[in-house]
Amino acid sequence: VMDATQAVAMPLFSKASRDGASLGPTLVKATSYVTAIGWSFFGVMIVLALSIVRVLYGAQWEASVPLVRMIAAAMAIGLPSAFCSTALMASGDMNSLVRITMLAVLQYAVLLAIGAALGLVQLGWAILLAASLSVSIWLTMSPVIRQIDKLEFVKGLLQSFAVATASVAASTTAF
Repeated sequence: VMDATQAVAMPLFSKASRDGASLGPTLVKATSYVTAIGWSFFGVMIVLALSIVRVLYGAQWEASVPLVRMIAAAMAIGLPSAFCSTALMASGDMNSLVRITMLAVLQYAVLLAIGAALGLVQLGWAILLAASLSVSIWLTMSPVIRQIDKLEFVKGLLQSFAVATASVAASTTAF
């Protein structure tokens, strides 16, 4: 889903940048759409992880369920910053893009190396921590974030959360 949305978002952000318009409203709208879909998907995955693993891989993989849940949660955590890099690229701010990407990747690499050395569960916690730090890095350091109305951004995320909550609730009652 992200590949398709990134392919659509890039021309939208580029046009706004070329026209001298703020990327903020487009970034807020795109983020709210992708978080609504992504949080719903990952929320259902977290709740139904055992069933999903059993169907796809068999009972012998049940021990991986906690890690599947942690990875799904980490992916959901990262979604609010999903379009920061696309917006930076579209606006031509390669210096910020490279600087922020390097910092985010470096902290991911360090935390995942430590987690992997300590064990599978610790790796899961390291993934969650790295995702949390990464979204914080992107949302605090990206110059494009300064262009958004913070209240509208939070409002969009709350609406996405409501959609995701309803999706998860519906999936649990269906199974």
